[in-house]
Amino acid sequence: MRIDSKRSKELRNQAVAVWTRDLDTTDQAGRLHIARAVRNIFRAEYDTKEVSLDLLENGLRPLAILKSIYLFAIGIFLGKPLALQCALFGGVSTLKGFTDFPEAPNFIYLDGVRTLVLLRQLRVRWPNAKIVCDLDDLMSRRMNFWIRHRVGISFGYAEKLFGAPMVNFLSKGTLARLLILYERFALSRAEREILHLSDAVVLISSVDAQEMRQRSPEYLHSKIHVVPPPVMAKGAPIDRTPPYRLVFLGTDKLVQNRLTIEYLLDIWRTDRPRTSLHIFGIQKRAYKTIPPNVVFHGFVEDLNEIYDGHSVLLTPSMIGGGVKTKVLEAFSYGVPVIGTNFTFEGMNLPAYPLIFEDRHSLVAAITNLDALTESFSLAVRIGTEFLANELTPAKFAARWRQLAGSRPSAIQDDLSCLLLPSPPIHISSTR
Repeated sequence: MRIDSKRSKELRNQAVAVWTRDLDTTDQAGRLHIARAVRNIFRAEYDTKEVSLDLLENGLRPLAILKSIYLFAIGIFLGKPLALQCALFGGVSTLKGFTDFPEAPNFIYLDGVRTLVLLRQLRVRWPNAKIVCDLDDLMSRRMNFWIRHRVGISFGYAEKLFGAPMVNFLSKGTLARLLILYERFALSRAEREILHLSDAVVLISSVDAQEMRQRSPEYLHSKIHVVPPPVMAKGAPIDRTPPYRLVFLGTDKLVQNRLTIEYLLDIWRTDRPRTSLHIFGIQKRAYKTIPPNVVFHGFVEDLNEIYDGHSVLLTPSMIGGGVKTKVLEAFSYGVPVIGTNFTFEGMNLPAYPLIFEDRHSLVAAITNLDALTESFSLAVRIGTEFLANELTPAKFAARWRQLAGSRPSAIQDDLSCLLLPSPPIHISSTR
């Protein structure tokens, strides 16, 4: 990406971006793609300083652990419970990275709900600073889905901190249910507090944004913004031709993927469709009985190896929240997607023909894919038109510039740096 060299560094506005993860990892998770695109905009628009709250980088040092325990305990004592993940990241939250600014930076970006403790400090230090918190999705709403499906608690990349034995102990049984009930309540409080303290909050889904508005007083509604990720079609849509094959992308380390994989395996085990199902992505579990016509492929480097002229993405989602990156990826390759309403949540897809809410209709579709040929063509057209109309890099950059209060600059010269995804891609975005 080019940056306007004519613009003097001294004259450029100053910004601070606070990340809770390593953006330069080889991991290609959907959220990381979005964060990298946001970072590229900031670097073009501002003299940007970056601060890391990455626990894997900072480690669980004794002082950080003690601070996290204190934050959690004081929240309980004051009757203002702090979400466990907010307390954990609060242990490494300080204003040390902001010492270069005697006055408030022009703009401060915070990566997610986990930055709440730092947000409190920043609002006291610079009460008039422009602060935007990028929530991505409503974690409290996601917790509701986890509780509904009784799936325990998911630690995400924090599993590397605690180790497998501790994660297994905390993610099963009564203790896990108590933890997730507490976290749902505390995260809901955290999201409300972030909305009060920030100048703007950002979500990628209009459905999450609408729920947040319903939870919030009307005078705060103008702070809630929707910025979907940037995606562009890889080329002209390709008509699917028989024989069809169904594919699913995702690792069962993510709760939403595990539920879908188990659901699909049960369909192939019980209803025995003749169509083959190909599952891509590294799986954590060892499935003892794999039904006929189901093939696990593991890790694949490049989506081009998956999305040929016969593949159809099958991803009936059990859990809502955010926008499903794998669906956007499939559309970008001209691939039709079969799913549920949750699969396409947050997308404006009028008259989309491949939504099946109940198992009976889904099985009927799977067992007679030849009858869906016209629906596949219509689905691809609707999906690619959605990308072209709503998810262009130019619109993504414009939305973020408006939020940051900056003007168009050299980033207009090359918007390809904002695209999601950038092939070749690892299938960890769905793992």
